[in-house]
Amino acid sequence: VERARVLKVRSAMTGLRQLAPLMSARDPQGAKHVIRSVDRIEASAIGLSRLRAAHLVLSGAARLQESEREPLQRILLKANMAEMLGLERDSGSDLVTAKALSEVARWRTRAGDPLSGPLESEVFEAAARTGETIYGLIRGRESGSHVRTSGFSERGRR
Repeated sequence: VERARVLKVRSAMTGLRQLAPLMSARDPQGAKHVIRSVDRIEASAIGLSRLRAAHLVLSGAARLQESEREPLQRILLKANMAEMLGLERDSGSDLVTAKALSEVARWRTRAGDPLSGPLESEVFEAAARTGETIYGLIRGRESGSHVRTSGFSERGRR
C-alpha cells in the first residue's frame, strides 16, 4: 500500500516536471518555480529518494561495483528495517541500530568519493539517509517519542 502511494506521488512529480517546459513559453518564472518545488519535494521525501535510487540501481543507470548491487537493492527495496540492513527479521534493536550506523558511514563515504558520479552519489546518499531514518525511528521508539513509520515496517523489531 505504501509503495503504491509512493509510486503515485512519483508519477505526479514526473508529470509536473514534464509540464514545466510547456509552461516556460508563457511563464518562465512559474516553470522554474515548478522545477525547484519538485526538486525540493523529491530531495526531502525519503520514500521518493529510495524509489528513484532503486530505479537507478535496477536499470543500471548508476554504475556500481558488483559487490554494491545486492546491499543497495536490499536497503532500498526491502520493507523490514532489519532485513534492509542484511539482518534477520527478528534482530534486536541494539544490533539494528549498530548496523544502521555502520551502513550510514559506508554509504556516506561512497557518496563523498570524488570518483563517484552524480547518479552513483544520489544512490549512496539515499542508502545513507535510509540508514539514518532506521536509526532515528528505533531510537525514537525506545525513548517513547512518537515517530511516523510509514514506508518502514515495524514487524520484526524488538
